[in-house]
Amino acid sequence: KDILTDSRVVACDTEATIEDEVTYKGLIPGKKYTLTAELHVKNDKSGTYSDGDALKIDGKKVTVKHDFIPKTANGTETVKIKLNTKSLETMDIVVFEKLRNSFGLDIAYHCDINDKFQTLKVAKGHTTATDKDTNDHISNGSKTVTIIDRFYYENLEPKVEYTLTGTLYSKETKTPITLNGKPYSKTISFTPKKSTGYVDLEFTFSASKLKGKTLVCFEDCRRNGVSVIVEANIDNESQTIKIPDIGTTATVNGAKSITTDGDVTINDEVSFVNLIPGEYTIKGILIDKSTKKELLINGKTVTAEKTFDVKEPDGSVQLSFSFNSKNFSGEVVLFETLLYKGVEVASETDINNEGQTISIKPPTTPPGTPPKTGDSLPVIPTVIIMITAFAGIAGIVISKRRKKKD
Repeated sequence: KDILTDSRVVACDTEATIEDEVTYKGLIPGKKYTLTAELHVKNDKSGTYSDGDALKIDGKKVTVKHDFIPKTANGTETVKIKLNTKSLETMDIVVFEKLRNSFGLDIAYHCDINDKFQTLKVAKGHTTATDKDTNDHISNGSKTVTIIDRFYYENLEPKVEYTLTGTLYSKETKTPITLNGKPYSKTISFTPKKSTGYVDLEFTFSASKLKGKTLVCFEDCRRNGVSVIVEANIDNESQTIKIPDIGTTATVNGAKSITTDGDVTINDEVSFVNLIPGEYTIKGILIDKSTKKELLINGKTVTAEKTFDVKEPDGSVQLSFSFNSKNFSGEVVLFETLLYKGVEVASETDINNEGQTISIKPPTTPPGTPPKTGDSLPVIPTVIIMITAFAGIAGIVISKRRKKKD
């Protein structure tokens, strides 16, 4: 058995010490004997070994010799074997024994490859962390999220209680993330019915302060307080959750403030970070800043939408919003929502975000300017011209009458 786990389940990726207890009968008290323990392989999934082959580490067999002098004819003796289990996750280990007397003759053997009491199984496991809503390695930094960390195990001893502790790490800092000033971890207890199976850990937390960050789930499975399976690879993609972030910059022909009462097209450059590859949809809507409600033009909202493929985690995409501003004066704010497989993963809905704001003003009319008509001449000058004309006609008539009297 493994002295750390106190069972025939050996902790993975560790320096293990195996205790092999040998029962003997009919020895001569006071005489020297030698017990030799040697490790053999069974059920090697890598195909390197056949059942019964001697285990080799660095090209050498794993063999331990133990000399003892029995005090009685019948009794037990223990042989200790030390080995690193890092490369043994694909196989079972069976201990073979040989007893030799003081004359150098082998007098007893125990070499049964199918003896379950001599068989050691290396515990192993792996995990897959996914967001509960997206069912993928991407979450939402705009709300409370739940990460499901599924822990798959092999070679655990059935009907024995284990504990599993998961801790969320920041990939950027390689340190645990903290909630309320403490590293965020969850622990559950489980008793496997079979040696192989899985259990789920759930992490529920607000991701609002983790936008743009990458999380990695670390796991520690223990028996009697001793670690038997540890998953702590900061670069393990299957244990990784990305929390994206987006930012927007809205302009009209490069300007943030315009004067018009006609058609308007607002271009919104949406930048994104920390996405996983796949298809996304960005949706936007115009908000009237004064009312904080959706802008209505002729009773309809002003929206835009685009579906695009992402290959790199960081990039940008452009949306265009077109409408007639004849009956509107004020500020509009662009709200954006990013969807992955139809599920929201990021949003930008800050009503006070200047980068998303456009000011629209109608054209102003100079004071005293009369309304336009079909005639291109102003009204007052036309009246003056008409009066002058009448005066000229009257002068001509009076002049003719005077000449007749003369």
